[in-house]
Amino acid sequence: MDTAFDLTNMLRNWVWNSEQFNARWVEGDDGRRLIQVRLELGVLQMETTGRPDGLRPEGFDSYLHLCSDRLETDPNTQLSSTVCGALRDESLQVFHRITAALTLGDLQSVMHDADGILRRMDLCRRFQGDSAAFANLESLRPQTIMMRSRAGAELALAAGQQAAARRALSSGLEDLEACLGPTALKTCPEGQVLRSMQALLMPRLPASQRVELQTRLSNAIDRENFELAAILRDEIRQLLD
Repeated sequence: MDTAFDLTNMLRNWVWNSEQFNARWVEGDDGRRLIQVRLELGVLQMETTGRPDGLRPEGFDSYLHLCSDRLETDPNTQLSSTVCGALRDESLQVFHRITAALTLGDLQSVMHDADGILRRMDLCRRFQGDSAAFANLESLRPQTIMMRSRAGAELALAAGQQAAARRALSSGLEDLEACLGPTALKTCPEGQVLRSMQALLMPRLPASQRVELQTRLSNAIDRENFELAAILRDEIRQLLD
């Protein structure tokens, strides 16, 4: 029995905490940066680029890169259910990495990986439709949109660009509405996160003006008057910028 692979000491020195997400950076043997996540029964290690598991399908960085290359070479290429299944599984891996990167404050990676997941979802929807096999993957779309928007807003704030942060949040809410519909957007937790951030960035407009615009927008959405809602959103956005 080879004791070189025993993780007891590492696990003892990094105690699992059930009240928080446990992630850290580590350095690989060749100096590359890796992400480790402490689980109750062990440790998950992920690459920071390409596929989290480090595999290179047919020499490509990921199945997303492989499929993008095929479609660029021949736009009429049809992706099989097997390939779409690989995209789905790869998306779930990358989603785990996004969660860790967000905890570690690597916001650029969050945005990059979130965009990659959404592209994988779009490919699966395009070639497999809304089959039950991809329902679980699609259920992650709102959370992925929220994390991408949140990361973009926080990056903009770090650069002192409040207007850009507000635009990132507004864009995320619009994407969520397109995904869920206006009624579900009102109560979904992802929308609540982005609206809470948006409220913190709301400039000191006269209270009556702010409340009136927001009330008119809510009423327009309730009546499904989406044309008026779009106009009111533009008014609010102009005031925010």
